[in-house]
Amino acid sequence: MEHRIGVTGVLWVDNYEKAIFFYCDQTKLFSLYANTSGVGLRNVVLSYNLPGAPFYLVLHLAQTPAMTDLVGRQGGDHALFILPVADCQDIYARLKGTSLSFTGEPVSLPYGCQVTLLDPFGNKVCLSERY
Repeated sequence: MEHRIGVTGVLWVDNYEKAIFFYCDQTKLFSLYANTSGVGLRNVVLSYNLPGAPFYLVLHLAQTPAMTDLVGRQGGDHALFILPVADCQDIYARLKGTSLSFTGEPVSLPYGCQVTLLDPFGNKVCLSERY
């Protein structure tokens, strides 16, 4: 496994497989970078698929009531993270025909195009294309 330096984010989840399926299989925005288990531990890391944008998402299983309260609410009313994309309209068109949910249509802004995707936990994930 090649080691790349990049930005790392943490996502609290109630189910590892649900998160892997959404981020890797359904959206195809991430790839499974690490998935190892030990005694009482599991290390799950997703790698963002846009070349030149090294971003890793570390999944943590919520195991206490306080952690469970964070699932789907880490970003509050805002996007939990913003992912740079090469073509916002294309990704939206590709994903719109699936069971995935968005908060609305892509919006053209002075700096680019963006749309917000909802993950299965309720987090908002902003897909942003810069012009």
